[in-house]
Amino acid sequence: MKHTDFILSPITSLLSETVTACVGVGDGMGTSTIAEHIMQSLFLRMTGFQEQKMKCICWELATYDYEYRYTRFKQSPLGECSNYREKNLVINDIISCSKKIDDSYGILDNMAKTQIIQSVLTDMDDILVDSNLYKWQGRQYEDYKLIAKEIKHGHLLVGGKNGTVSLFQENKNGIGGGYKDLLFIYDKVYLHRNRCAHNTLSYQDNLPTLDKLLDNDYIYENYFLRYAILILIDKIVIALYKKYLSVMELF
Repeated sequence: MKHTDFILSPITSLLSETVTACVGVGDGMGTSTIAEHIMQSLFLRMTGFQEQKMKCICWELATYDYEYRYTRFKQSPLGECSNYREKNLVINDIISCSKKIDDSYGILDNMAKTQIIQSVLTDMDDILVDSNLYKWQGRQYEDYKLIAKEIKHGHLLVGGKNGTVSLFQENKNGIGGGYKDLLFIYDKVYLHRNRCAHNTLSYQDNLPTLDKLLDNDYIYENYFLRYAILILIDKIVIALYKKYLSVMELF
């Protein structure tokens, strides 16, 4: 499968590359002026990486499933795979194509989902703690950890109608700890992706207003939280795709 190596490659590699690249700039106060540029550039690289991965998955599924090829590329084509709806469609595409080959195929169990969540937290700590990115935005990192520790397996890959699943659970009560649900958080990620990609911040002030800083939702304007959500999606996609590959061996 032509794209398999890329699909299975972790998005955390971009995080590690950026941390390594920043070592050479030092960690003095003067380097903080480039923090937003570097963190925004990393964010855009990660979103682009994930969008391309989603498209590659569709190509691979379509290579072996002609019915899927017609449906996904003729009847219901995807766009950039940047919004939640399209990412969720790709997740369901992997599952449905796998079930066509092996009806006993199941989505990730609670233990697997818990391990994925823990691996996100571990990878973030291993890569970022003591890095320049952490030193530039240490408060943001601590805020991210407060939110991330509330994420549980029940918030991921929730069963729905007609055998479909929802990547994130929609819950008006949030994920716990007083924090909004993952759908809300991803919408914030997507909004910032569009701001950066289309440079809609170019005509606005560089600093948030006091009203924004006092807004309860300002805590979600957090690069580390954005990175973590993208990593979480990436790990889920890789896990599901590995299960698809194992099913394909029976084909």
